[in-house]
Amino acid sequence: MRAAGHEVTRKKLGQSLALPPAVTGDPCGLGIVVSFVFSSLHYNLPARMDATAPPLNLFQRLMRQWDHLHPYNAAQILKLTGPANPALLQQTWHDTLSTLHLAPSVSLTILPQDHSLPDFLSDQLNTPFPDTASPFRPFLLQQNDHHYAGIVYHHYAADSVSIRMLLREWFLRTHAPEQARREPFNHATHGYNAPLGPDRANWSPGGALLSTLRWAARNRHVARVENKKGYADFACRFALHDLGPDLVAPLLAYARRHRATLNDLFLAVTAQVCDRHVPIRKSPRRPNLALGTIVDLRPYARCDLSDTFGLHLRFTSTTCTPHDLANFPQLLQAIAKHSKFDKQTRVPLFSPIRMLAGLAVGKLYRHKKLVEFYRKRLPLAGGISNINLNRAWPAKFHPHPLLDYIRVSPTGPMMPVVFTPTTLGQNLNLDLTYRPSLIPEDRAHQMATDFIQHLHSLK
Repeated sequence: MRAAGHEVTRKKLGQSLALPPAVTGDPCGLGIVVSFVFSSLHYNLPARMDATAPPLNLFQRLMRQWDHLHPYNAAQILKLTGPANPALLQQTWHDTLSTLHLAPSVSLTILPQDHSLPDFLSDQLNTPFPDTASPFRPFLLQQNDHHYAGIVYHHYAADSVSIRMLLREWFLRTHAPEQARREPFNHATHGYNAPLGPDRANWSPGGALLSTLRWAARNRHVARVENKKGYADFACRFALHDLGPDLVAPLLAYARRHRATLNDLFLAVTAQVCDRHVPIRKSPRRPNLALGTIVDLRPYARCDLSDTFGLHLRFTSTTCTPHDLANFPQLLQAIAKHSKFDKQTRVPLFSPIRMLAGLAVGKLYRHKKLVEFYRKRLPLAGGISNINLNRAWPAKFHPHPLLDYIRVSPTGPMMPVVFTPTTLGQNLNLDLTYRPSLIPEDRAHQMATDFIQHLHSLK
């Protein structure tokens, strides 16, 4: 049950969200929404009890709200050649955090050699971070001829790019100390508005509002997960699948022939697999399927954020019709067209209003009602988090000593399953996070198998 301090009435919504007095009497409510959106973009809130910690932006605040439903954790792992030196890894981890001024150092968890990596990561996804603890849990797993060194992290503290930066510095201090960074990262000192507001990233508040209204209208025709009891259970599991070498180039060629990107192709395959396996009920009124995607905002900023540690993400979704789902080339072209439109019109920058609505609903609703809100109003059959590391630092050290790079994405309160493909060199792995209450283990395995077989059929 939520603490009493979190419960507010609709009459007190304006006061609880700290709205300017001039707009709380707006009879239509539009002024309240617009005014609070942009006041929230400047709003500073300590990340922890420490008042000197970087402020939280809107998405970070929403993630902290999700933590009340289930831990919103993620992980990234390096698969490295040869035996590990635990004492050296512990020392370089401590030196990394100390030099970068990121968080108090915590001890490296050393797992038994016979421990299952997916089982360990599944446990970590379901284990909360105390508010007073470090947001990072480093670990080491030694195998016969290789080892895994990774970080489980409280996702609100950092995005995937930032964790790659942190892993890079830990890796360099262990394997190439002369190349390691000697000064702290830059940190976000304001909310989204400083680097990514309308005047900084060239987007229109009016366009954002219209886009949000269209998105809400589309959701009225998206099929929902009908298993209410299962939907309320947010426990999740992780599975890792290696797709092997020599698959990336043929897939890129196939995507280009259809004027699409590799991400569009993965999204189309995910849509067909989810349409086949996720327990959603379609109806004449709700015939469509929707997938969620988290988007990195750094490319949209006018300033350089490549050296800034924090969380610069927003959320978008893709809706697929039954007509497109029945024909893969047609589905791929429809998704590619949608993705291109979103990039050209800067749609990923429009989501503050959606996140703001989520924060308001989280304050208004108790746990059970909030879960139903997500199921009914934000109906998603799955999600995808795709990345190509061939232009990032891991490519410089692949295949020796860096054999592979593994990423673990959370499902959050909205998605039954998340597909996380990662490309490094000519290797492609598929990481799958799923909620067993909605997708049993055997079905999750079949979904991964279908995904992999579909990719191989496109070679």
